[in-house]
Amino acid sequence: MLPILLYMDRHDQSAWVKAFKSACPEADVRVYPDWGDDKNEPCYAFLWKPKRGMVADHPNIKIVFYGGAGIDHLLADPTLPADIPIVRLSDDGLKSGMADWVAMSVMLHNRQMPQVLANQRRKHWDQIVPILPQSQTVGFMGYGALGKVCAERLKIFGFNINTWSNSLKAKEFGVKHHYGPECLKEFLSKTDILVSLLPATTDTDDLLNADTLACLPRGASVINAGRGNVLDTTALLDAIERGHIAGASLDVFKTEPLPTDDPLWACERVILTPHISATTRHETAANHVIKSMRDYEATGKLMNLYVRERGY
Repeated sequence: MLPILLYMDRHDQSAWVKAFKSACPEADVRVYPDWGDDKNEPCYAFLWKPKRGMVADHPNIKIVFYGGAGIDHLLADPTLPADIPIVRLSDDGLKSGMADWVAMSVMLHNRQMPQVLANQRRKHWDQIVPILPQSQTVGFMGYGALGKVCAERLKIFGFNINTWSNSLKAKEFGVKHHYGPECLKEFLSKTDILVSLLPATTDTDDLLNADTLACLPRGASVINAGRGNVLDTTALLDAIERGHIAGASLDVFKTEPLPTDDPLWACERVILTPHISATTRHETAANHVIKSMRDYEATGKLMNLYVRERGY
């Protein structure tokens, strides 16, 4: 196996080395800046939020394996070689974490917990009648590997599942698929709890805006665990204030950390978490990446490869 150049911003590098060595004892893992002087020696790189120019300065990097599902930070580097393959992380630990967070958030809104918590702060006793999951539809915007795991988790509770994607998905028991811009409003009109797992692209910028949020049924809830660029939070707060949207759970934001003066903090119908819905775990991620490297060396194929033409 080729050497692995490691850089994980604000992470315990030694823990990552240990995880990679556990997954592959013979792995040659090199922690930045000790990546070696021979820039002609082919290497893999496992990175999280690398410094600008880091990849370009090492032309021996054959493939970048990224330490998360979203690669926005990496793509923001203007020096990034245009032809370098980038593999997004999609290991079982990441998927399980996202499914847990989404299931928790869906159930919170199904049981109208934002209102319950607001009542608690006011010492107001109001026995809100819960809604049967079988009478609600959860709609996923973006239905890749993460979306499928989340949907499977929610089926256990009995929710109806709808999806909306750019491309047509294969038929699936218990799931109704929609695709293409022309089907977006129809999809939203049938969604009681909206879950966005969309990537950050120019097409998804403020896709959830005043017009599209208005397509949701009155009393719908919004959950965003994909990327912050998708949601116009000013429009969301206005829809909540008007009573059209019942509440929201947000884990991703256009600016992170969320500024202390952002009005989202003060809205009691919004539950905020600091980008923790799908965290990268050392053991599962290292095992997944090592397997991907071995599969590539055996077959020449890469899973979860970033496709520049489509933006994810």
